[in-house]
Amino acid sequence: MANWSEPTKPSGGRRFQAMGLAMILAFVGFWYLWEARLSRTENPGSQVVDVSPDALSEMLEQGKPIVLEFYTNGCPWCDAIEPELERLSQNYGKQIIVAKMNAEKYYVEAGKYRISGVPALVLIDADGSALAIASGYREFDEIVEILKNYEFIK
Repeated sequence: MANWSEPTKPSGGRRFQAMGLAMILAFVGFWYLWEARLSRTENPGSQVVDVSPDALSEMLEQGKPIVLEFYTNGCPWCDAIEPELERLSQNYGKQIIVAKMNAEKYYVEAGKYRISGVPALVLIDADGSALAIASGYREFDEIVEILKNYEFIK
């Protein structure tokens, strides 16, 4: 007669190892998709230029007032204000320069303008002085009104 024994049950350790591996893979996949969603892609037809501090310095030499938006990737209000800035650039592009700058990437520049939240619009006059900062989402008409008050546009 053969000696039969009870079948062995899988150890709990292997189950936890498999669960741990599945969690790590899920986290890596989620992170990859999240980063892909958050990365802003350049819009080739965009009139709102994404600038570096060096490019901003060159723009200041043009002698035109600048509306500079500080944004971060993944900020829903920053995404929402983008069409308003596009419209502003289309309607008043001969009088002002409309640009944007990533506050996370260029945090030193954001600190220079004392940006504490995004989106933030910095109004820079033709001489290069920051006259005002408008924090938070603004609709087109409200931005136009602010610019008229500071005599950036007519």
